[in-house]
Amino acid sequence: MWWPVLFSLLLVLCAWRALGIGMADWWARQNPEAALQWRPDHAEAALQAAEVAVYSDPRSEAVARWSRQAISSYPLDGRPYRLLADTAGMPVNLGKALHEIAAERSPRDYLSQAWVINAALQTRDFRRAVGMLDRMLRARPEIAHHLTPVLAGIASTPEAQPALADALAKNPPWREPRFGSIVEAASSGQALTPLMRELRARTGGVTPEEQAAWINRLLRDGQYGFAYLAWIESLSPKQQQRIGNVYDGGFELLPSGAAFEWHLQDVAGAQVERAWVEGGSGTASLRIVFDERSREFRHVAQTLLLAPGRYRFSGRDRMMGIDEGAGLEWVLSCVESGKQIAQSPRLWGQHDWQMFAVEFEVPAQACSGQRLVLRRPVVAVSSVSGVAAFDDLTIEKRYAPIVETARF
Repeated sequence: MWWPVLFSLLLVLCAWRALGIGMADWWARQNPEAALQWRPDHAEAALQAAEVAVYSDPRSEAVARWSRQAISSYPLDGRPYRLLADTAGMPVNLGKALHEIAAERSPRDYLSQAWVINAALQTRDFRRAVGMLDRMLRARPEIAHHLTPVLAGIASTPEAQPALADALAKNPPWREPRFGSIVEAASSGQALTPLMRELRARTGGVTPEEQAAWINRLLRDGQYGFAYLAWIESLSPKQQQRIGNVYDGGFELLPSGAAFEWHLQDVAGAQVERAWVEGGSGTASLRIVFDERSREFRHVAQTLLLAPGRYRFSGRDRMMGIDEGAGLEWVLSCVESGKQIAQSPRLWGQHDWQMFAVEFEVPAQACSGQRLVLRRPVVAVSSVSGVAAFDDLTIEKRYAPIVETARF
């Protein structure tokens, strides 16, 4: 019978075909020309041959030849169109069309997308550029850090900001992890003002974390007054009732992390919290519980914006078992120069609520912003235990001559 022989030949043919495919796949990236000897229509091998030729001469005939072979073998892959677009003698319009095909067919290929994005930016087609960036960031989030400078440039360009705001308003997956980096890489914090206003006008608005990132950038740029106004604009009517030279000096509101609000940080050896304390004003006071572990403490702070002039800082404290050598003090310093301009009396002991006060002067030079910090000096004893509570912190403008610090 002839069919066993035919069947054997078919098996041999299939085995040879499988071997050819396997060898071509094996050599495709290591030695593309060897892969093409096993399988001349291997699209990936032809593409890799073109990529190798690019390193020798991007505009060589070999690049064009291998790119065309790759397209012929698998026309749905955009990468060979990108390589072919830049070869010698390629007409400008045809090259542009090939780049467009490459970007459309290879959404994960960074170089294909980059060409189209750059072309859109050069023609100031910001809506298309943002759309392409959005697609790229969704397809390949691992390269987001490479695209951050481009996004920051768009965020700093007034004509481009509406398009970026529209994209961000859709809450793409890259918004939360990249927003802070975009703010940092922008040309300036002030340049982002129209973008932040655009975002606030969209559904969902601006998150507290995004607002804080922007305000902190303004502060780093030295734009203290502008940062303060931006912060006030972000506050709710309830929060605006707490505005003063010290914001929320009664610790009634939960801090959002913005620069001009309280920054309360837990630290080894101390638990920092807003809590009800007997005799305190309102529903909450600042309470710090120390547990005898050694630690310098400076983990309660707020940035202020005081105009030059004389002031009186006052508040109430309640001490429960704080030794004199472990006492706390409020210190006010200029942000720009670091110069200390006020220091409260050392607060310690075992007593119910008492008042403390200190008068000071804000200089006219190098003190546009100030930093109020509760600290336990490093020169204090090595460990501290007990509980300290604070409430009703205020700073009032003074016109009489400055007097010494006071406890009463």
